[in-house]
Amino acid sequence: MRARILLLVACILLAIFAYDGVVRLLLIGLVRLPKLPAELTVLTSILALFSLTHAWYSIGGRLTLAFFGLNAVISWAFEQVGVATGLVYGAYHYTDYLGPKLGQVPYLIPLAWFMMIYPSYVIANLALEQRATGTPAGVSRLVRLAAVSAAVMTAWDLVVDPILSGPSARAWIWETGGPYFGIPIQNYVGWLLTTFAVYLAYRALEQRVAPAALGSVGAGPVGAGVAALPVAAYGLMLASNLLSGVAPAGVAIIGPLVMGPPVVVAAWRLWRLRRSPAPLAGGRPRQTWPVGGWIDRVKADPLPWLLDEETPAVRHLALRGLLDRPSDDPEVVAARAKAMRADPIASILAAQNPEGWWVKPGHGYSPKYTGTVWQVIFLDQLGADGDDPRVRAACEYVLEHAQSSGGGFGALGSGLARPAPSGVVHCLNGNLLRALIGFGMLEDPRVGRSLAYQAASITGEGMERWYSLTPGPGFRCGANYGDPCAWGATKAVLALARVPAERRTPAVARAIEEGAAFLLSRDPSVADYPMGPNTKPSSSWFKIGFPSGYVADVLQTLEALCEAGMAADPRLDRAIDWIVDRQDAGGRWPNRYSYAGKMAIDIDRPGRPSKWVTLRACRVLKAASEATKDP
Repeated sequence: MRARILLLVACILLAIFAYDGVVRLLLIGLVRLPKLPAELTVLTSILALFSLTHAWYSIGGRLTLAFFGLNAVISWAFEQVGVATGLVYGAYHYTDYLGPKLGQVPYLIPLAWFMMIYPSYVIANLALEQRATGTPAGVSRLVRLAAVSAAVMTAWDLVVDPILSGPSARAWIWETGGPYFGIPIQNYVGWLLTTFAVYLAYRALEQRVAPAALGSVGAGPVGAGVAALPVAAYGLMLASNLLSGVAPAGVAIIGPLVMGPPVVVAAWRLWRLRRSPAPLAGGRPRQTWPVGGWIDRVKADPLPWLLDEETPAVRHLALRGLLDRPSDDPEVVAARAKAMRADPIASILAAQNPEGWWVKPGHGYSPKYTGTVWQVIFLDQLGADGDDPRVRAACEYVLEHAQSSGGGFGALGSGLARPAPSGVVHCLNGNLLRALIGFGMLEDPRVGRSLAYQAASITGEGMERWYSLTPGPGFRCGANYGDPCAWGATKAVLALARVPAERRTPAVARAIEEGAAFLLSRDPSVADYPMGPNTKPSSSWFKIGFPSGYVADVLQTLEALCEAGMAADPRLDRAIDWIVDRQDAGGRWPNRYSYAGKMAIDIDRPGRPSKWVTLRACRVLKAASEATKDP
């Protein structure tokens, strides 16, 4: 309700400005319409209030107040210094035309700055980022957005300054004149500097906090129609200035040339975005997005962050997993291709030997987290392209050197020899099997052997011999004191569930069913699965992280159960609540198990908000929200 009221107020304010500043002026000579009193002051206040209410709707209350406050302080300070010294804009002073002053600057001036600061911010965002609000991570993008916003804003002064400093208003006086309608060129350098400072300060703040993290109240969805309002305000201001009747003749030509292109580019972006489910704002997503109800459990919409083009690997998987884009979607194809050229995927592949291995030839389990099998596992989790020749070479190498004669993948081996069947463990076999299936190798007979081994080792059907590391069916593991291992079960279920349902053999289907039953035999958020003589679960269960090696966490168990078709089971509810409680105020999850310093390249900083962990959590929330709960 608050969001609707804010949007309604913004629309009313813009309509009033359009009436008095444009429509009434167009109809002069045809019909006599009433005009607002104290026209300049009132119109400035109305459009400034429009910018405030629209910003409040789009980015939330506290970000709006921060934006307005930074604008007021910085613009007043630059103006005060400028009037006092002539160093910023050139030598000038204000008359009494704009009313009372704070120091030597009218109170109306900071309001007038924000009146156009906000529409220029939205236009720059649409032009560069194809969304109305938000500042993506990265210094280069911060500076670029601040610079373009400043240029869009300064274009307006090329129109308004000749009018208000001209003979009809004399709101301020240029003491030494200048070449542009009596205005010094230094004025426009000062405008660029002032507006750049405002945008740089605000956007730096915006980069660090999501709108909801600052306590936004009433922020609503910013679709193309809502985003068009500030663009319209910018265009209406141009029209109002030109229709004022006091603009110099040359301004009628210059105005459309400098203010028209930003409006045209923004309008073109809006037209394209209406045809695409791309995000328009850092608030809620467009209502046409296929996101269901999962986002209601996130404190702030993470999609703009996850879809940021600076992290193409995350963007690729978010497009697939959260927006359900097909693999041949142009944006998916572009993101996947860019991800292959960017870190972390690029650095992992750069360290690969041409024969397909990493660090040293052989079975590839060691050295841990930098050896061959780990790179294949991590590349899959990062969404690498299975058709890339380097990825294919890695898969072939693993199949030739890490697969035992029994079909399973082993962790133990000597030199270049294949691991013995006794070295096979559920966690490694599950991880590698899932990766190979994900890389499109399900048809390979060697992958079929691993799949058959995985199913047989779970159900016991057709298993000819057990070993110390796999002493029996039901995920029994020598590393877990011979008890069933939930870490291994999680990895195995994730592998088997990756086989399309229509292609699962009866043995695979039974193994998935048994695996899900075991994982649901305990509350995943408590994780008190069998653990030999230990009396409490490993703390690693409760450190949600990325990527994932042989350790599993609560979230990965939920991932496995959701992929196994159990997302609707009410026994997942407490664990899902546990995951929801782990997000920060900005709707982001930190990486508590990042393998920092252990991999070929660090993916996340330990304990910091992680796009990868957030993506994992959101996929589980989406799966659970889309499932039909059992009565």
